[in-house]
Formats: sequence, C-alpha cells, structure tokens
Amino acid sequence: MADTLNEDVISYIFSFLDTTERKLAALVCRDWYMASLYPKLQSNTSVVFTNNTTSNVAASFTLRKPPNLRFCHLDSYSANRLAGSVSHAWGASIRSLSLNGSLISERHFVELLSKCYNLENLNLSACNNLFMTGNLLVNEADRKLVETSLKRVTVLKLCSNRYLSDITLNRLLILMPSIQNLSLASCHFVFSPDMYVPTKATACSVVTFNNLLNFICTQTLKLKTLDLSRTSIKDDSLAALAKIPDLQLKELHLGTCREISDVGISALCLHQVGLTHLYLSGCQEITGNGIRLICENLLQLKSLDITKCQLLKSECMQHLANMSNLQSLNMSGCYRVGSDALISAIQQQGMRNITALNLSYCSLIEDEAICKISTLPQLKHLDLNSCLSVTDVGLQFICTNLHNLEYLSLAWCSEVCNLMLITDEEVRIAEIQFNNFSSLKCKCSRQNHSFKQVLNLDQNLKDDEEKTTCCFWNDKPERKTYSINHLKKMRALDLSACTKLSSRGLFTMELPQLRSFNMSMSPRLTDTHLFQIGHTSPLLEELFLSQCHEVTDTGIAFILENNKLLKTLDMSGCDHITDTTLKTMHIFGRSLRNVDLSMCNQLSVDKIEALESKLQHLVVQKLLHS
Repeated sequence: MADTLNEDVISYIFSFLDTTERKLAALVCRDWYMASLYPKLQSNTSVVFTNNTTSNVAASFTLRKPPNLRFCHLDSYSANRLAGSVSHAWGASIRSLSLNGSLISERHFVELLSKCYNLENLNLSACNNLFMTGNLLVNEADRKLVETSLKRVTVLKLCSNRYLSDITLNRLLILMPSIQNLSLASCHFVFSPDMYVPTKATACSVVTFNNLLNFICTQTLKLKTLDLSRTSIKDDSLAALAKIPDLQLKELHLGTCREISDVGISALCLHQVGLTHLYLSGCQEITGNGIRLICENLLQLKSLDITKCQLLKSECMQHLANMSNLQSLNMSGCYRVGSDALISAIQQQGMRNITALNLSYCSLIEDEAICKISTLPQLKHLDLNSCLSVTDVGLQFICTNLHNLEYLSLAWCSEVCNLMLITDEEVRIAEIQFNNFSSLKCKCSRQNHSFKQVLNLDQNLKDDEEKTTCCFWNDKPERKTYSINHLKKMRALDLSACTKLSSRGLFTMELPQLRSFNMSMSPRLTDTHLFQIGHTSPLLEELFLSQCHEVTDTGIAFILENNKLLKTLDMSGCDHITDTTLKTMHIFGRSLRNVDLSMCNQLSVDKIEALESKLQHLVVQKLLHS
C-alpha cells in the first residue's frame, strides 16, 4: 500500500512526526525521502554551514530550500563563498539567517541580505568583522538594496559585538520597523550619562544606553523581548527602562547582570506587570525580598530563572508557591533551598502547572522532596544534577509517577544504584532475550560472561535492593518493583558519574524515544550495555561515553551500525578504543557531526587525519598524549 501513495499524502503523514522520526523514515526509500523534503516540513529544520561545506553541498539544498540557515563561525573565504552560492539559489526562501561568529564582508553581507525577501529572524552575534570599520550600510545604495528584506525582521540578535556603536546600531534599527525581539547580550554599553559626551567621534565608537532607550520609545507597542544579559546595567538604568510609557515587555533577560539588586527588581515589577518570562541567572544581589516582589506583582509569569542567586534561602519557596501560572522554574545553584521548603510549596498546589524544574546543585534536596515533585502531573523536564542526597527511593517515585517526563538528569547523584527493581519473571524474560540476541552472532555479544554476571545478580546487589524503601511513613516498608522503562516519553537521560549504578538496570533498559544519553564516567558500562542501548533506542542522536574504560571497539561498532541518526559521539578517555573504531566510522559515520576522541591514547594521529579528510562534515575533538 505504501508504494501506491503519492508524495503529497506521504508528506501529510510525515507532518505528524517530529524531525528525528522524519529523518529515520526518509531512509526507507527514495519516495519517502522526497516527501520529507516538502517545504512545509522544513519549518523547524536548520541547515548549518561550516568551513568544510563546499559550494556543491550548498547547491544541493536548492530543492529543499530550507527556511533556516546558519553560518557557524566561518572564516572570511568560506563565508563570502557560501553567501554567494546561497543568495542566488534559495535566498528568497530563507526566513531565519544566522551569521554567528562568521567573518563575512560588508559587500557579501549586503548581497546575501538583498536576496532574502522573506527574512524574519537575523542573528549577527559576534560578527565583529561587519562592525569594525563603522561603515556598514553607510551608502544609500546599500540601504535601498536591503530595505525590502529588513522590513519584515522581527528578531534581531547583536550579541557580543565589541565594535557596535550608536551610529551603526541606528542604521540597522531604522530599517527594521517591525522589531519585536532585540538581543544585545555581552555588548559594551555606556550606562552613565556623565561618561558620554555626544560627539560625532564617540557615536562611531561606543553604544550608549540612552540611545537604546530612545529607540525603545519609538517601538513601545511592538517590542516584547529584550536581552541585556552579561552587561553592566544597574538598578537606575533598569528602572529607567521599566518606566518607559506604554512599554509592555513579555520577556526580559538579565543573566549575569551582577549589579542588579532588589531595588531594580522593585521598579521592574511595578511597571512591567505583564512579563511572562524573566531570566535573572547569576544576579547575585537578589534576595528573598526580590522574589517576593516578583511573585506578588508578576502574576502572569510563566518562566523564572534564578540560577546562582546564592542569597536565596528556603523562605523564598513560600512566595513561589503562589505562582499559579508558573510553568518553568530554574533554581540551579540555589544551595540554601532545602527539601522542607520545597515540599511545603508543592503542597499548597500553587506549582501544579510546572512542566520544567531545575534543582541542580541544590545539595539539600532529598528523597522526601522528590516524593512531592513526583506529584506534579505535567512535569516534563527534571534536573537533579549533583543532588547528592537523592537515592533509589527518589528514583522510584520518579519512575512510578512522572510518566510524562522527557528529560531527566541524575548526573553525580552517587547514591543512585538501580535504574529498576525487577521481578524474577522479568529477569527470566530478559535472559531469553539475551540468548536470542546471542544467537544472532552479534559482535557485541562475543564475551565470556554468563547472563548472571552481565546482570550483576550477586548477593550484595540483592541486599542493596532490599534496603530500598518505597515510603517514609513505615518502619518496614513493602518492597515494590519499579523501572525506568515506565518513562516511555523519555528523550534525554543524563546518568553521568553515577558510579554506583548497577549493570542490571542498564541491561534491561528500553527507552524507544531516547535522543540523548549521557553515561560518562560510568565504570560498569560495557559493550553489552551499548548493545542494549543501540537495539532499543533507534532514534538516538547524542551519546556521551567519556571515561567509560570498559567500552571497546565492538560496542562502538554496534552503535554506529545500528543508530543511523547518531550525530554526536563522545568517547574521550575511553582507553580501549583503537583505530578499528576509526575504520568503522569511515563506513557508518555519515550521520556523525561531532566526535570527541580526546585522550584515546591507542588512536593514531594519521588515522584520525584520514578520517577528517574523508568525512569533511565531521568535527573531531582530539587531544592525544604525545
């Protein structure tokens, strides 16, 4: 029946798949591949050009005409060469253009931009080459060429441009009347009026906050998102921004603005009550009073990032409990916040809509708090990195209750030992499956290990399992089974540095939707486990195996041969990886984009260079012992 379907029908069916699933389906046959290239299916797909991208490769995208194009830190030759190829082939289809860190010339930039008639998103971050001379768009003829392309731009990113000045900023902004999202993170602003004398010379060399305020005053009804992260903005400047008449920001980024305190937050909360996303990561002067002001005034807030706000204590949680619309909360590095405060906040039912919760490096969080977190019905993202007190008990609550979870990080949770407690019947089934796999004579199973050795079914492990509790209110709790396999929607799992993790759970793990898996620094990970991962996770795109000293060429070969979508592979510090793996990459590494071979001391430098020569799209990290 599939042979009789035309491409329109197939592309419609593909619209119900995500990008990873479509890529896998496109490998079936030519008709399916052609259907996957339909423009409507490319809206969330980005094409990334590197210094190794040839003009022929760029021309091959003419049929697809993807709307999102990224130049990734290109040198001047590659940037100018590819800009010419793209502008003539499919410039009119480009809606999002990123030149981040690329050394494109002013002439080629104008030529490329003049062909992008439907451009909506423009990223010129770290394009110092464009702004160095101060002559960008100084000619009237150039401004007329790009005027049509820039009039529809709603998102402009100018982060980390050291040569940005008032005059060049104004030349760009005056051609973009539809700007809604402006990012100037890591740009050097002059905030104090006393330090700036407005002359023609200084206007060409510095960018002033007063000039930015003047622009915002002309865009008050349109500007909704502003990013001033990693700048030296102070409370008085933030207050001046917040008080602009008719300005109604929805999203504000102030990450690592270390001079912002509760005073600036007070002015912000008083005048910008419509904020839905607020990012205060690294604002170390903010205290619990600032959080109180946010919770009392910004009632529409959906996302709050207070990472590394180290003055915050457990008391701030009682204010956060009243944020009924909050969907994302990032408290990474708030090490003074404890379990009791978090439990109390969740019990008040104010955080029921949370879908993303980051508690990494909150070392006071314990299993009791995880028990309450597991009652949040919509939670999809949970980060418990370096929560050292979390044990198998907390993992049991996660596996039993959070069935919508898509991202889970238990990195450095050294007390987590078992991904599952399984019954004898499940062990028997797993043994049958293992024997079936062995009968296929897979290279990964050629080891002299019995099944019990692979599963690590020794008495000490059983004793550890018996100690696992299921609740906190019984002196002798009933032992129950649980399994990480219950998390069927899991897309990203980080178990790095979980040094006590048993082999048993890894061998029976089945997460079919898994895209990213981090098992770095796992001393018990072997080729047999990689066989299980590669067999049960066909959509895997990222695999991190740094310092997994038991992994050999055999396990890597199986992963490369069976995971056709794998793009990132980290094998740094894997002592048993040899040149055989490089030969396997020659054959099965077409999908790979990033490989880390650092400290793999059995690899030959000439073999690595040969691999780079053949797979020119591959970025190889290599730091080998001499």
